[in-house]
Amino acid sequence: EPTKNLAWKYLKRVRDDLERFSNEGIYDDETINEAWRLIYIAEGSDWFWWYGEPNDSGQDYLFDELFRSTLRSVYRILNQQEPEYLAIPLDQLVGRPSKSPTGIVKPKMSGEILSDEEWANAGCIEIPQGPMYQSSKLVRRVCFGYDDDNFYLKFDVNPIENTQAVNEIYIYTYSHSYTGEISPIRLRNKRSAVFSTQKYGYSHEISVLIDKQNVFPPILSEAMECSLWKIKKNNIIQVFKNTLQVAIPFEDIKIEKGQELNFVIAVAKSQVLQEIVPQNRALVIKRPD
Repeated sequence: EPTKNLAWKYLKRVRDDLERFSNEGIYDDETINEAWRLIYIAEGSDWFWWYGEPNDSGQDYLFDELFRSTLRSVYRILNQQEPEYLAIPLDQLVGRPSKSPTGIVKPKMSGEILSDEEWANAGCIEIPQGPMYQSSKLVRRVCFGYDDDNFYLKFDVNPIENTQAVNEIYIYTYSHSYTGEISPIRLRNKRSAVFSTQKYGYSHEISVLIDKQNVFPPILSEAMECSLWKIKKNNIIQVFKNTLQVAIPFEDIKIEKGQELNFVIAVAKSQVLQEIVPQNRALVIKRPD
């Protein structure tokens, strides 16, 4: 699980640093022993129980701060500079873009990457790919961008398994400027964990269904009263060859010039949620003025 894995990586880094400091022979035994005591506290299983799935204390941010504070204390005791990475909450590092948009994109919407320049200004976010299930995950990376009129997405997909389950990609959107109805994500959970972005309300849903041979036309739905959804006509363009590319007109999802668009990506099989990215806060872009 990405957050747990990152916490273990942090612990190993600090442990390796302490072993190096111990071997330098410049600290007395009492100082070194106290630093190791903090390492043993950080190795306690309770910390990792609260990181990521399937547990949620409702106050995970407190456990995160205490865990990182314990690791920072190792450096304080040794009068060493604390690494900058220990100041950043782990949930801000997992599921955030590996690259943020830097300007307008103008993809050819061919389903292929004909030029590196097409998506050069796009943002990208990696979908966690654990070694046990990498081949079974549909999407490995999402790139996103915009021009004056459209919101663009490019999905890098893994080989599609030949199963009876229908693969689905959902894009859920909202704007703080939107005054209409909002509705929740309408996918079933296969686990008890519920992530923050699953609890949001969204104004629009774009769904794309994929099987071994076909990508079906995108369906645009708009939130309605009683937390329901209604299908709307749309002008969305999608193409699937080596990659799945989707162009969503801002007007279709009620985003006016100068307004921010918040969105999340959900991947499902037969309406059972497999992955939601990001897990803790929506991605944001702004339609140019």
